[in-house]
Amino acid sequence: MHEMSFANIVKDVPVDGATLDRDMATIAPSDKNYIIFFTPRSGSSWLTSILSATKKLGYPEEYINPAFVRDVVKATNARTPELLIKMLKRKRKTFNGVFGMEVRAIDVLLFGEREFFDEVDPATLIYCLWRDDIVAQGISLYRAVTTGRYHSSDKMAPSVPDYSADGIRHWIEDVANIENSNLKMLEQHNLTARLLCYEDIVGDRSLALSLFAEPLGVGLEAAELSQRSSDGLTKIADAWNFATEERFRREEPRYVSSIEEQRLVRRLSPRPTPTLASALEIRRASGTGPSLQTMLVTASPESNKMSESPPAVSLPEHQGKFYQDCLRDLHQAIQPKTYLEIGTLNGDTLNLASCHSIAVDPAFRLSKPSVGDKPALHMFQMNSDSFFASYDPVALFGGPIDLAFLDGMHLFEYLLRDFVHTERACHAKSVIVLHDCVPLDPFMATRNVDDQRTRSLSRHPLWWTGDVWKLVPILRHYRRDLTVTLFDAPPTGLVLVTGLDPTNRVLSENYAAILAPKPGSAWDGASIGSYLSGVVLKPTSELLDHLPS
Repeated sequence: MHEMSFANIVKDVPVDGATLDRDMATIAPSDKNYIIFFTPRSGSSWLTSILSATKKLGYPEEYINPAFVRDVVKATNARTPELLIKMLKRKRKTFNGVFGMEVRAIDVLLFGEREFFDEVDPATLIYCLWRDDIVAQGISLYRAVTTGRYHSSDKMAPSVPDYSADGIRHWIEDVANIENSNLKMLEQHNLTARLLCYEDIVGDRSLALSLFAEPLGVGLEAAELSQRSSDGLTKIADAWNFATEERFRREEPRYVSSIEEQRLVRRLSPRPTPTLASALEIRRASGTGPSLQTMLVTASPESNKMSESPPAVSLPEHQGKFYQDCLRDLHQAIQPKTYLEIGTLNGDTLNLASCHSIAVDPAFRLSKPSVGDKPALHMFQMNSDSFFASYDPVALFGGPIDLAFLDGMHLFEYLLRDFVHTERACHAKSVIVLHDCVPLDPFMATRNVDDQRTRSLSRHPLWWTGDVWKLVPILRHYRRDLTVTLFDAPPTGLVLVTGLDPTNRVLSENYAAILAPKPGSAWDGASIGSYLSGVVLKPTSELLDHLPS
């Protein structure tokens, strides 16, 4: 038995069996439940404080954290995992029957994974709380552990530790391991998770509460949604945090890039679309306040746990270089003077460019400055259709595009339009790179990002490529003058398109026919099995061999 297991930790805690039996018999359990999988310094304490303050949305504490579980057992008189969860649902619910708790995967493992998930009924809402800027998160954790001051409510004067790159790396890795463990556990148990990003919700009390109240069916008054100073917790980061992050990113760029590439949360979509994006992204992209249902990864309660079935057609995991490493190689080999990127999100791929660049994204969430040593950078916070309708890349650059990376909306008609517009701004030796066109199975390639029942059948149910794979057979059918080469770049492939002709209008002239394919055509939705069965992938080690001479 592991010395940190639940049974070992609580074996000597005195409990009152008679009181336990009475409470089990007389107190009704909660009928609305949720679980928040969190990482340290992700706003979990603030979230707990505002949810608890409503007295309607549960009291989501870390009940099974080994540091606190002895006190929880003592308060509930429950010394087995099964009984403890049952008693928490009775004694820690709000008056309207709502129970919530915060956990990390490691807590669940020590508590008893089977026992824990046996108590998670299909209607339980699962949230995954994460932080986009993991460097700032690691620095915050390093400072808290070193100084002992974790929250603004702690009664000690603020202080700062000495700068230690090793110390910061240690806590960044701690966060990354917890984050990945949380996601792996959710994937292993086939659970639909609602993503909550720290940068989107922290400080916005109304938004954060609504993201719980609406799916739980709990009504809140306007006054309950508004900000209240009595919530108690405020951000404690100050100039030291910001200066330390700037220094760490400047001195440790390779390390930061390596950590980001290891984060599973970066590959969930792999590029979030508006329905998968967090609430703030959707607000910015739409310019309005959409219904909260569109802000979440939704699934009916019945589909929260889904049956597993092996895909009829699937590919093995791509074995080449990670796609961002491939893009770095392309930048170094081509030395482009101009670079266009559709779908930038946090800026990781944009930061690989050092030339005159254009970035288009409906909701930028840059994790660090992206100008770098670029002579000029144009950033357009809009969708790509609006960009191409209003701007000419050639005019902005003062010349054609040398290299383009298209990673926008994950529906083929969007990528088709992006390709048509981009090619017109290129020259004969330009290179266009497409992402996500080699899904590993048909299920991650569903058009509907909210189709959790289909996506759950994938061995990577958190990944979504949409149906942009269709552009490959479309180009090969209508544009045989192009060279279209597919590479085994994780997670979902890269496609190089060369031999471009900016004067060619075949795709635009046949646009209506392309969008209404005849049954059995190579890009009919039912043809993905044939596409995956016949796909020929080049190793990424040959990537540079396929550039125009």
